[in-house]
Amino acid sequence: MKRVSLYQIYNLLPKADCHKCGMDCMGFASYLVARDLRPEDCPVILEADYQAAFSELTELLGKPREKDPLTGFILEPETCNGCGICIIACEACRAEETKMTPGQVIGILDMAPLQVMDGRVRLAHPDKCSRAVDSATLCRACEERCPSNSILLV
Repeated sequence: MKRVSLYQIYNLLPKADCHKCGMDCMGFASYLVARDLRPEDCPVILEADYQAAFSELTELLGKPREKDPLTGFILEPETCNGCGICIIACEACRAEETKMTPGQVIGILDMAPLQVMDGRVRLAHPDKCSRAVDSATLCRACEERCPSNSILLV
């Protein structure tokens, strides 16, 4: 999954600051980066003069994916191979593992934020993710260590 910057997005917008979408273009760009809005939510970019920019913008952002509202976790299921490296990198998953008692078969499998199911990673318990807790820094361990770039945190 491609990581895009605010300025990449902003440079493709009309920069009209018309507020037809309810905000200026920089604000709109930030919502696009966070995947909270779609390019077609800007009425101006749908005009014929901006057709090329609209096409480039939709290609850059990719097809819409479901984003967890609590953590900003987005998974690209087509490229996830279920390797579990993200689970190993996740401190919250490791914290759940340390709660297991000797001989316990369940624990990390049932309560960890990330789980592998049907050959793909899924965010099973978003409330257990460290991104769900207000902190000075937002963890990006799963995204940074995913070898297939299937995880995006926005």
